[in-house]
Amino acid sequence: MFSSFQSAEGHPVFLGVPLLLAASVLSVPSAFAEEYKTLSFLKFDTAASSPASSISGVVVLRNDTRLPLTLVPAAFRVDGALFQMDTPQGPLKPGESVEIRFRGQISRAGKWAIEIPVDAFVPNSRAPLARQLVDLYFFAAPDASRSLVARRSSYEELFLKMGARDIPGQGRVFDSVEDKGQFPKGDDYRNNKQPPMSSWPQKPDRTPSRRIPPGTGAGGNGFLPEASHDEPFSTMLERWFNNFPERFLNPDERNKALEAPEAFGTVQAKGVWSYRGVDSALHPGWGWRVRAWVNSGGSWSKVAEDWVEWDGRWTLTFNQPAGAQVQFQYIAYNRYFTPQNNDGDTYRWVGPVRGALPATHAEGSWFADTSMGNVRGLGELYKDAYTLWSGLYWQGNINPLRNDSIKVIFPNLTYKCGGDTVWSCANTGGNIWLIPSHGINGQTIIHELGHQLNYEYWDNARPDNAGGSHSLDQCYTAGLALLEGFANYIVGWTKTNRDTNANMVRNLEDPSAIGACTTTNLNEAYVGATFWDLHDKVADGKDSIWFVNRGAVPALYLNAGMKQKMSDFRETYRNAANTEHRSIVDSIFEQNHTK
Repeated sequence: MFSSFQSAEGHPVFLGVPLLLAASVLSVPSAFAEEYKTLSFLKFDTAASSPASSISGVVVLRNDTRLPLTLVPAAFRVDGALFQMDTPQGPLKPGESVEIRFRGQISRAGKWAIEIPVDAFVPNSRAPLARQLVDLYFFAAPDASRSLVARRSSYEELFLKMGARDIPGQGRVFDSVEDKGQFPKGDDYRNNKQPPMSSWPQKPDRTPSRRIPPGTGAGGNGFLPEASHDEPFSTMLERWFNNFPERFLNPDERNKALEAPEAFGTVQAKGVWSYRGVDSALHPGWGWRVRAWVNSGGSWSKVAEDWVEWDGRWTLTFNQPAGAQVQFQYIAYNRYFTPQNNDGDTYRWVGPVRGALPATHAEGSWFADTSMGNVRGLGELYKDAYTLWSGLYWQGNINPLRNDSIKVIFPNLTYKCGGDTVWSCANTGGNIWLIPSHGINGQTIIHELGHQLNYEYWDNARPDNAGGSHSLDQCYTAGLALLEGFANYIVGWTKTNRDTNANMVRNLEDPSAIGACTTTNLNEAYVGATFWDLHDKVADGKDSIWFVNRGAVPALYLNAGMKQKMSDFRETYRNAANTEHRSIVDSIFEQNHTK
């Protein structure tokens, strides 16, 4: 697999998961928007197996932009593995392919996802157009002579097939892992406080976004409070936490509960659910679903289900018949979006089978290993999408829900999104396809959900000629630039504090750094920069104002309805700005070639 993105931190990020397409989504509407593309990964050729200390082969990459690209590979170096690629000689012409040799070594047995970063530069640019990853998969194990051998593999084999099993009634599952302190914990167990899951919306509603007060602030006016809901986000959280104190399960309490005398009848169970990310740390399973299954008489039946809260805690109350077994299941599913495999099944993990439980049962802390265990990258994808949902609804007054939960086909190994290589995209039918590495780069899932947000508020209407392959630096159609520019902006809106520079997120701050085309309305990077300059508080160029409410810029665009090009929205933002700031709105559109 091959990925195309820029890391917000400026360094390579990791992979996601592979799947085939569900039969239910093979017949899809033709109206879709795809992730921008710089290079296509056409070929990966290496020996079926080789000594792990001496791995070599070739990859073939193709330039999918309209300009020559200079490719600069970097080494992939982690504990236990080192891989390098040769640097191609001279620029790669548009449409041209190049064969590049790689060499590497692995010193530890196990599953390996090798991600070799390649920076792609266009002529006269000050920054790479994109940092791409060449994704190679190996399984390393000792042979009969105890020498370590690396066998060529695939994401599907390593992270989907290994460890999967069927439980009648519960479906296809993976086994969870008990948290015994073997991995560090991320700071999101403490620093990502969210409202209780029972208060999140469960149906579409465009009304809140229309209530956002208009008005702009200026750099010289000092801090202006940002209104969100009627009750400010911080006040609401403070009130909730006063009644919902932070407390992790005590292992001694858990062991005592498990050793208690047998009791039958109503059980209140509690636990902590997490995922192990590609950073090897544990993070809360925020927004996952937890289910209690009971096996009485030889068949499993679901008896309770609820949410995992922001810090990983969950509670279930259910009845356990005498002699019945109990098993807890954890599912990556919610009303907004649903990661799923080719059969339309959600991803599920299970804990151990329990016998008789006491009236109060502490299940303890368990996690899904989405690092090097199963469905690599799912944890990051799920959290990134939830972060977008939280920001839109709780801080932006924008409800992103569609009529049905958005299907996230992750990983996408077969659908080509209208091109000739497998890629990531979204369609108006409520489907998103993500190739493995796009699942965890922190940007693509938010970008594609940005398209779904657009489709929801515009009743699936799209500007003329808004689809097709594209790259950040080039000019295409006004409709394509508009939709892609807005989705790029939503990535920055979600991932970047608007008091800071956002150039590492799809060049929102300065598209000229990648030599972006400046034809009016036709470049997505400049469209995204227009949205960002109306939103951010950094005074640069002619950008010295911002819309005070965090949700104002996206809401004004969404509520205005479908238009053909970015300049059509200038009056929308002028009319919403304070009178003395309307000329600055004009200047923002002008400096970004969208006036």
